[in-house]
Amino acid sequence: MAKIIFITGGAKSGKARWAVNYFGRLDDVMYMCVYDSLERDIADRIKYNCDKNGISWVIREGSRNLSELVKGHKFAILDNLAEYTNRIVLERCGSYEAASQMKPEIRKEIEKQITEDIIELIWEVKEINGTLLIISVELSFCPVPDSPYEKVYRKILSNVNQRIANQSLEAYLMVCGIPSKIK
Repeated sequence: MAKIIFITGGAKSGKARWAVNYFGRLDDVMYMCVYDSLERDIADRIKYNCDKNGISWVIREGSRNLSELVKGHKFAILDNLAEYTNRIVLERCGSYEAASQMKPEIRKEIEKQITEDIIELIWEVKEINGTLLIISVELSFCPVPDSPYEKVYRKILSNVNQRIANQSLEAYLMVCGIPSKIK
């Protein structure tokens, strides 16, 4: 049975570290980093695990076409749904200012696009009976931001997080590096 695990929490709460350790001894894990470069501490942790266990992981930075990247990999990590959301919003709107003024129907289209992209990724993993860890940021504990862009982004990401968490078999909230199973 395929396993989809959603991991959320605040910034620097240990989400990626926990995900890397989850697959620590497994070979041929696909690490899809949405950022243009993988954080040094996570890269070092992956290298350490690979060297220690005689395994190899595939790391893709600046990841796009997620469902294509995961093909052929039974184990995968998507780091980070929050940044993926930010990129899609900016691609669709062109700038922070334009995104700040988006109409509700555009916001819903963007939410739908992101959700469909991730569901497609989930289906690829389910097709091969694999395991996928999806990392995102939890914004609901933060005060409502002043920035118009951040308000729109917060609404989109919160809705996407809810939909993807509902599609997941398990969900964890990371606090101070400690995972709490919430689903």
